[in-house]
Amino acid sequence: MEIQLETQSPIKKTVNIVIDKDSVNEELTKEIQKLRKKVNVKGFRKGKVPVSLIKKMYGDSVKYEVLNRLLNDSLLKAIQENNINYVGDPVVKDVSELEEDKELKINAEFHIIEEFEPENYKGIKLEIEKLEVTEEIFNNALQNVLARFTYFEDVEDESLPVEEGYQVVASIDAYVDNERYEPLCKDEIVLTIGENYYLPDFDSYFIGLTKNDETEVNHTFDKDGETVEGRFVIKIKWIKKPVVPELTEDFISQFGEEYKSVEDFKNKIREDLEANFKEQMREAKIEKILENLRERHNFQYPEILLEKQIEFLKKKSTYKIPGEDEESFEKRLKEIAEKQIRNSIILEKIEQKENIKPTQEDIDKEFEKLAAQFRVEVERIKEFYMKNNELSQELFSKVTNNKVFDFLIEHAEITYKEKKDDNEENQTETSEEEK
Repeated sequence: MEIQLETQSPIKKTVNIVIDKDSVNEELTKEIQKLRKKVNVKGFRKGKVPVSLIKKMYGDSVKYEVLNRLLNDSLLKAIQENNINYVGDPVVKDVSELEEDKELKINAEFHIIEEFEPENYKGIKLEIEKLEVTEEIFNNALQNVLARFTYFEDVEDESLPVEEGYQVVASIDAYVDNERYEPLCKDEIVLTIGENYYLPDFDSYFIGLTKNDETEVNHTFDKDGETVEGRFVIKIKWIKKPVVPELTEDFISQFGEEYKSVEDFKNKIREDLEANFKEQMREAKIEKILENLRERHNFQYPEILLEKQIEFLKKKSTYKIPGEDEESFEKRLKEIAEKQIRNSIILEKIEQKENIKPTQEDIDKEFEKLAAQFRVEVERIKEFYMKNNELSQELFSKVTNNKVFDFLIEHAEITYKEKKDDNEENQTETSEEEK
């Protein structure tokens, strides 16, 4: 067998293979003998059918089997001997007719990623916004936790007016052109003021009203695709005000026995905030490192790789943004796919050059994180992943990439800048707009 490899472009290689006639004959003979042992032909004992009759009856199927075997075996040998790293499947461009006493010629094409050496990935300069848990941030987070458990209690004082965030029980009569419009008439409706559940921008009419108040307002709304003005008669039947619970031993008892005191609960919130900020800063470092690496490494890759990545994104539920047309959606997908492909190729090159490999301990730690996230036993998570090859590969790739990121962050030159407060940011935005 003769194998000749040619580079057509940085992303394409072709291979010309010539299989000598003796090898062709040998494979044809093997296939015929295999058939001869198992076919039944009337008038002949099994295994004693003449070769000439086998050729006549099964010649085409024999050639088909032999051709496929020679194609696969020869391409595999070409790939192994020449260490061809290709994308997608080899494309057979031309193959001669398979005939006894004739050599077989094969021409195939491989899509490849342009070869390059990763460089300048150590010492990348990064400027990252420093995130710290201040007392203000901590107190806001604590209040947000409490706010999630807000409940409503009846307002007994009939002079207490409705405010934003209150709940009201009301009746609403709607009229269009002085005729009652039933779809918007409600004998009793519960509304949380500010959510505008009934109609857009309607809740403001309730603010300032008290129990048993009645008022009449005009308000436009969409009716069968047309904007019309309606007259609405509102009567307040009941008012409920929001009550945010206090942080007490009784309140934290609903979260389980892990919190022994209010202080334990506060510490956990602070720890979660700090972990979240730490992860945000790490993600910011990774994003800037990847952007830097993409700028430093300009290489080509086959179009088929881009097509497959776009298809993968669509399967992974990458949806249109509201108001986004098809052209903009496809353009955005392409940009995301291009970044992901370049990131993946560069990271793999660095991984190979630095010989970065995840250990079993690294894999086990990832399983522990997943178990904690889904609140199941570690062994159940392991069993689930081990049964799914695709998930296992994704987990291995994720752990490997994280080790590469850790390496790049460790060797980066990082400068931390203080986070601007909202007032500073607003002043900056205003001055930019004025320019």
